[in-house]
Amino acid sequence: TDALHLKEVNVHMLKSEALVLVAGRTHPLSRRETVAYKDLHHQPLLLPKTDEVTGGFERSLEKERIKPRILEFASINGLRNCLQRGIGITLCPEVSVRSALAEGALVKLQWAGEPLQTTILMIWHAEKWRSPLLKHFMKIAETEIGLEPGVFAIPAVHTVL
Repeated sequence: TDALHLKEVNVHMLKSEALVLVAGRTHPLSRRETVAYKDLHHQPLLLPKTDEVTGGFERSLEKERIKPRILEFASINGLRNCLQRGIGITLCPEVSVRSALAEGALVKLQWAGEPLQTTILMIWHAEKWRSPLLKHFMKIAETEIGLEPGVFAIPAVHTVL
C-alpha cells in the first residue's frame, strides 16, 4: 500500500528525494574522486538544529564507527557561510543546494556508498476534519511535488537512507 493509516494519523509518501554531501570549493574532501565513510571520521558535519533528514545517515556513521564532529546550526545562512569558507560538510536534499552547486559556491562530494535519500511525507490527523481549503492545498502539494493528485507511487513511512 502507498499509505499508512494509524488510529490517530494518516501518512502518505509523496516522493523520495536524493540527498547529497556538499562542501565548499576549498574543503579538502572537494578534491577527492570519491568520499567514503572513513573519510568523514573527525570531519565537521554541519547540520541544521531542526534537521530530521539526516538521522539515518548519522546511524550509519555510528554503525561504521565513524565519529564526525557534529555542529548544529540554528541558521541555514550561518551553515552555508561556513561551508562556503571550507569549514565542514553537510548532507542535504540536492534540490535545496541546486543553485549553489550550479554557481560553484558549493561542491557535491561523490559519495562512494549507497545512494542517499529521504522521503517527503504528508501526515494529517485521522480524526480531525479537513476543510475543503486544506484538501485543495494537499492536492496542490501533491502536484507541485511532482505526482498526479491521489497517486502515491512508493510506500514508505519514515526517512529512508
